[in-house]
Order: sequence, then C-alpha cells, then structure tokens
Amino acid sequence: PGFQGRPHQLGVASDQLFSSWDINPEPENSEALPRGAYLRTPSGFEALGQGSLGEDLNAFGRYVSSGGAHVIFRSKEHLEDDAPPEGNAALYDRPAGSASAEVLTVPPGNASEEEEEEFLAALRSKVQADFRGASEDGATVVFTAGVGLYAHLGNGGTEKLSPSTARVGDTLVCAAGPLYEGQSELQRRGFQWLRDATSIPGAGGDDIFTKTDYHTIPADEGAALQCLTVATAADPRSVAVSAPILIDPLKAGQVPHPPAQISAPTPSSPAAGAIEACNPGSWEDAESFAYQWYVDGKAIPGATSQTYKVQAADVPGTLQCVVSGSNAAATVARASGLTSTAPAPAEAAPVATAQASVKTAYAGTSEDGRYVFFALTDGDSPARLFRFDTQSESATEIVEAGIFAGVSPDGSHAFFSSTEALDGEENDNGEEAEEGARNLYSWDGSKTGFVGRLSAADFAQNAFAEISEMNLAAWTRAIGFATGAQAGRALAPTRSTLEGGVFVFQSHARLTAYDNEGKGEIYRYDPAATAGERLLCVSCDPTGASPSADALLEDVRGTIGVPLQTSTMIASLTADGQGVFFQSFDRLLPEDVNEVEDVYRWRAKGSSGCTRSGGCLALVSSGQGEVPSFLYAMSADGHDVFIQTREKLVDVDVAGSPSIYDARVGGGIPEPSPPPPCQGDACQGQGSQPPALPIPATTGAGESPETSSSTPRGCPKGKHRVKGRCVRVKKHHKRHHRRAHVNRGGNR
Repeated sequence: PGFQGRPHQLGVASDQLFSSWDINPEPENSEALPRGAYLRTPSGFEALGQGSLGEDLNAFGRYVSSGGAHVIFRSKEHLEDDAPPEGNAALYDRPAGSASAEVLTVPPGNASEEEEEEFLAALRSKVQADFRGASEDGATVVFTAGVGLYAHLGNGGTEKLSPSTARVGDTLVCAAGPLYEGQSELQRRGFQWLRDATSIPGAGGDDIFTKTDYHTIPADEGAALQCLTVATAADPRSVAVSAPILIDPLKAGQVPHPPAQISAPTPSSPAAGAIEACNPGSWEDAESFAYQWYVDGKAIPGATSQTYKVQAADVPGTLQCVVSGSNAAATVARASGLTSTAPAPAEAAPVATAQASVKTAYAGTSEDGRYVFFALTDGDSPARLFRFDTQSESATEIVEAGIFAGVSPDGSHAFFSSTEALDGEENDNGEEAEEGARNLYSWDGSKTGFVGRLSAADFAQNAFAEISEMNLAAWTRAIGFATGAQAGRALAPTRSTLEGGVFVFQSHARLTAYDNEGKGEIYRYDPAATAGERLLCVSCDPTGASPSADALLEDVRGTIGVPLQTSTMIASLTADGQGVFFQSFDRLLPEDVNEVEDVYRWRAKGSSGCTRSGGCLALVSSGQGEVPSFLYAMSADGHDVFIQTREKLVDVDVAGSPSIYDARVGGGIPEPSPPPPCQGDACQGQGSQPPALPIPATTGAGESPETSSSTPRGCPKGKHRVKGRCVRVKKHHKRHHRRAHVNRGGNR
C-alpha cells in the first residue's frame, strides 16, 4: 500500500534487487516512496538516494555492477559534503555494505586551479553530469560533466578524457550555465565562439535550445578557441569565458595562461561618473593585455581601456571586464567577477559559467577498467578514434577518420570502418583496402589489419531486417546507458571474444565466394586461423542457394511475439570464438521444413567434431513448427542455448504458450514418471464402459457407415495427422537446392 508509479529494474545480484522508483507522490501520502534509487533486500527497501517524503529529488539509477558490488545513480540532492551544491546533479556510487555513497563527479586530483574551476562550472551548467559506462566490477566509472568526458578511477581519482587540443575538422561544443529554478530553466543563455579572443562571425546563438556546435575550419589552425556565454535569465546579466581549446599545431606551452579568476572591477558600488579599474591579475607568458567592458552581459561599444567611466545608462546594473592576454602564438580571454552599481539592481545578477570541449562520444570501457575508448564525435560520421590508458594517463589515437564497429571486452582490440586505405594486405577473399571504400579494420593496440570492404547498405539507418537504428555505425550510440526504445547494445550487430581474437559482424557485402545478393549475412573474422578460414560466412546457405532475408545475431524487431528488446545483448559468439548462434529466415538445412524464423549454430572446423572446411551448421530449434523460434540467451561455452517458442517440444509443455527451452549438450527433458503400482482397492478399477451404439446406415446410396470411434481414421487428401488432428499439408517456400551435396551428421 502506498507504492505509486512504476518501478524500473536496474539489476539483480544474488538476492538483491536494485531499482529506481519513478513517481511523484502527493505530499499527504506519507507511506509512498519518493522518487529515488533503492536497494531491495529480503528485509525491505533501502534508500540509496532520496530525502524527505514527497520531494522530487530527480535521482535515477544508472548501473549495477556484476555481483552487486556497486550501484551508481544520479541525484540533485546534496548527499555528501564534497558533492556539488544542492540542485546540481552529481553521480554517486553506493558500494555493497556501505552506509554512505561516494561522490564520483569530483574534479581531477591533478587539476590546476583553472581546470578545477572549469569542472565545477560544468556541473553547474544546463547539461550537468550523467553516467556513460563502467568497468565490469564498477570500480571505473565514465561520466560526462557538462560537455566533457571523465573517468572516475577505483583509487578515487578522476581523469579528464576529452582532449584540450583539437585539429581542423574536429567539432567543438559549448556548455552554458548557471542552473535556474523552476520555470526559469527555460530562460536564455547566449553563447559566442571566439578565435584568439575575437568573435567568429556566425558562430553564436541567443538561447539554450540553439545548437552550440562549432566545426573547426582552416582559419582556426594554430589558434586558441573559446566559448563566451551570457546568463540572460533576467536583467542584470553576466558573461563568462571558457578555458581555451588549442587547434593544432598550437601547443599548451605556447599560449598565455590567465589566473583561475580575475577579481571584480574596483571600486565596488560605483555610481554614475565613477571610474572603474580592471585588474588583470597574474598571467603567465602574456606579453600584452586588451580589455572589453560589459554591462548586464552586453559589450559596451568603445569601452576597451583598462579603466571605464560609469555612465548613467549603466545604473542600476552589473559591470564586468573581459581581459585578453596575448603573445606571439595566441590570445586567450578571461572574464572578471561582477560589480554592482549604486544603486544596485533589485536582484543580483546570475553568475554565468562557460565550458568548451572537443565533442566526444563514449565508446566502451575494458572489463578491468584500465582502458576507455572514445571518438571525437557524437554522430555516425568518421572521426578521430582513441583509446585512453588510465594507468599511463595518456590517449592513443587509433585512426584519424573512422567509425567504431566494436571493442573487445579486455580493451586490447578495436574494430572500425574507415574510407582510408590503411593496410595493403589482401584478405581471404583476395580484396585489398581501397581509398574511398568503407573498409573494415582490426586494431590490436599497435597495428591495423584489413578485414574486408563493407557495403554502403551496412550504414543505412535501418540496415538489417528493417530494425530501426541497427547498423554498423551504431556502436557509440549503443554501447552507453540505454535511454530510449531505439537505444541499446543489440543495435550494434557485432561481437568479439574477450581478447578480441575473433570478431563477428553482420554485413550486406559479399565477403566470401558465396553470392549473398545484397542480403545481410553474418561473418566471422579470425586472423589466427589457417588461410581460407580467416574470413567466413557463417549464415550463408552451404548449398549456394540464394538468401531471401537478412540473417541476425539476435532478433530485436519490436514486433509482436519477438521477446527481446534492444537493451538486451545476446553474446551470440562463444567465449572461445569457435561457435556462433544466429537467427535465419532461410532453410539452411534439410530438416528445416517450416516457413518461419529458426535458430542455428555454426561451429568452426576442428571444434566439436567438425571436419568440414568453412565450418559446420546445425539447427537448434526444431524447424518443424508453424511459429518462429527466437534465440533468447546462451552460456559462454555454448553448451546451453535458450530459445523461446510457442511450439510444443515436450509433452509437459502447453501447446500455444510461449515457452523458454534450454537446448543443451547432452540434455533433454525427462517425461513424467509413470504412476506407482496400485495397491489394495485401488487395483479394482472403475468398471467397463457401456458399449457404443452403432451408427445407423444411410438408406440411400451413400458412404459406408463409419467405423467405431476407437478406430483411427485416415485424413482427406491434402491433409495429414498431427497430434490427433488432420491439418493441411503446407507448401514450404524456404530456399532449398542441391540438398544431396550437404553432409549430414557431425560434419554438417
């Protein structure tokens, strides 16, 4: 009683259930749980992030690590002393058995005063902080603060992943603050991009809904770019200038370094006619200074001296100066604190915040938390790809222009596509990487290997089986925390073994001798295999018959009867890389005689008794029923494969009901044991039934009288008997040709 709204499961570990409670209870309902993140144990609910009853604390669960060692959630409630001020979202980690939560969104431990101020400003921006991913044990957590990407490490430290340098062609993004309460959140925050402290024409906007992206151009080469923001909730207003992003070849040691803060103009509380002075503070490597005065967030024309005479139109108002320090390499700007005139405005001016960053998309964390992958983009277009090493605190560039297709769980390998010809070696199909083609590559931490040339259809929005957003560019959208119906890891149709030695992917390209006629097939890449076995099609018809539909690593079409959602990823690939499970709409083996989707298993030559070049196929589902079967889950070794079907496969099941079966090696479901022998009166039986009366014969010329009901009848022409009923013999339209050439048994 009192539980209102809808719970959302976050994870299960042993007998513990982690969930968030998504409700806004009425204040008078004292028994209702407020919105928050909770740990459900056999003894009841334990709050992980919520305060007094009836308050919306905007606490949402995000991640539960394997074994339940960590639960990570987001809250605006000020839960710990080192959290940002109340009302500013922060991420918290509640370790199992702990009575308190650790704040994850803290500035990097080695941050300068300037970097620390920028980080805290990001937490106060409209974008704030959010979860992106974590290691297997939850010790390394990747999150965004404003528009920057950070990693909180198991030792309590924080590392900034977003680079402070960029190249021409990279995209920059700006975050503006501060936060406002209630409806005033809709108030505007303006922004303007600066190149060496000078406004870039056309690179600005006047509200928070304006896209703040700036795509760098050749004119930016060797310059320092910054974002100037204006907090425009009401008059008076204020401005802030972000830390600079340095465009190659400009380096950090070449630019002027301003102080973390520039003091407000003096004297305080000036009246009209007073002379205000701007103190630039202590800079490093600045050879000269320039000034621009602002009143209520607007630049004052001609006010470019170190001093300024307050005008009558400035009162009441808020004054600031922006100082620009220059040397031969670059110019960098910094905004001062605020000075109110006399008389002062009725309300104090909001303090603007500004943060600039290279646009960065999270792309995965290794299971041990050492490596974090990211791309300098948030879209599907080619970008610079990186792997960050948290031990060396350095990032390695994988490729200048690529799209992630996957990373191995241990972080040793990355797989990506690129239109650049990066490797001259031929693959098993005799192909070479081609400039301008969509080449697929494998990267092992030091060198890049060519896998094959993909198809443009692989990158379409609904590339495979018309599943929305499933394509070979979906990795960075799919790998993070799923936030919608069209998000989730299943939308990236790629898999790899733990160490990245074997990579499986879907593609419309013809990558083997089999002519797939543009249909999506499943390919397996194993560079350690013998020649001719390195790149194989595991879903192609072994007889060479044409395919009729795309094969799938898992079916997440979202249609009625399909059990999985896009947030659920099935491994599909065994841990040793020798087995692949998939869905097929085609008849790949003779025993598949229905016209619906079935589950297949492929195994490599030399594994599980397979001696056939190119591997062996086996049908996992029955291939006999009139309803489809779906791959539902599997064990790491592939000995247990779970399928869902409405087909009755054992007598104890109920016909027509959706059931989950475990197709396991050496398995089988025993039928119910026969009843024990009768004893005593139970052996007397129930007596015999009265004899059935014969059916009268017809008096005219007609059919002979039917036989007794105890005698089985035949079925009319065109029907056959199934489970005691006559059903029509269905014509099968699955592709099947040249079956005499298919090996049967273990070598199939």
